[in-house]
Amino acid sequence: MTFRSAFLATAAALALVSSAFAGLVRTGEIPPAPASQDFISDFARFLSPDAKSRIAQAQKTAFETYNTPIIVVTINRMSDYGAVGVSIEDFARQWFNKWRIGTLDAKEAGANKGIILLVSRDARRARIALGADWGRAW
Repeated sequence: MTFRSAFLATAAALALVSSAFAGLVRTGEIPPAPASQDFISDFARFLSPDAKSRIAQAQKTAFETYNTPIIVVTINRMSDYGAVGVSIEDFARQWFNKWRIGTLDAKEAGANKGIILLVSRDARRARIALGADWGRAW
């Protein structure tokens, strides 16, 4: 093996390793949004039926009264969804955008006032991400 071919092989290997840890969620790793208006996706399976019922009631009120969907997503690990080296804040925003939460394909003002609560059990982290129509007035 020549120096040049060894160098190219090493560079290619480093490129593969660095892309694996670049901290980007690859397309398709966040599951598709549920087809129904099921606003709880308990992928980690740690919400009790009582907790789901109480959350669903608050979600129903928010949606019917304020046209604001509140989506709750629980996961075991962010890495299960391709998020390696990503903060929970960035990952929640990516999940929010992938699921198009709050856009409702509407053109009226306030159409992007959705909310996602993403909980990563093993990381012991949670994040609330808001749609763009909430502004930054606080």
